Amino acid sequence: MDQLTGLVAGNPALYVVLALVGGLLRQWIAHRTAVRREEEVTRRLEVAVRDTKSAERAAVVRAAR
Repeated sequence: MDQLTGLVAGNPALYVVLALVGGLLRQWIAHRTAVRREEEVTRRLEVAVRDTKSAERAAVVRAAR
């Protein structure tokens, strides 16, 4: 680990690249988490609405959100 620390400390461009990659990875994970949560909500709503009549659907959607 000391070799990596020395390499990064001696090369500022490498530090910038590693920081950029780390930031992009965190943003990608946050985005994928948000997408997955929205897909789960949509899936639950589809299951809840599947067996309801048209007049009841608005109430089911409001209750599920």
